[in-house]
Amino acid sequence: MKKPAAWVLIISVLAVIFSSVCLLTNPALKLELTDATSVLSMEMEQINKGTCVGRTTVTDSEDIKTVLSALSGARKAPTQSVNDYPTQENYLVVRLVLEREEKTLCLYTQGDGYYVEEPYIGVYKYKSDRETNVAMHKIYNHRLSAATRSLEQLTLDEGLQ
Repeated sequence: MKKPAAWVLIISVLAVIFSSVCLLTNPALKLELTDATSVLSMEMEQINKGTCVGRTTVTDSEDIKTVLSALSGARKAPTQSVNDYPTQENYLVVRLVLEREEKTLCLYTQGDGYYVEEPYIGVYKYKSDRETNVAMHKIYNHRLSAATRSLEQLTLDEGLQ
């Protein structure tokens, strides 16, 4: 009992063991996503410099699956979500339309990281590469251009008849 070095060593070892157990029981939180089969549709909207560039609806299950698989595994970032939308000027909004609710996710890059923000819930960093992001934007652009083509064919005179 008179050896303080031994007590300091014992307490230090116990502190390390306790800290390890606490860290193992509280793993990093992941973004909770539904599976693609329960998504009725997905709305995508591109925001550039705070202005909506265009909005489109995706109903193709493979496209929905592509977007959800790209975001799966996203881990909680130290940043908090305190707004309806991110503070970045440029981002892609993905709204998952489910049977009884709608889930809004905002995708953006910051520095060299890819992030998905669920308003008021959290910010998550996801592992991505350029190909994955190009695939998601291709889904958006393809659907948007298809919707725009159908609108361009309608003229004012045709609408009045």
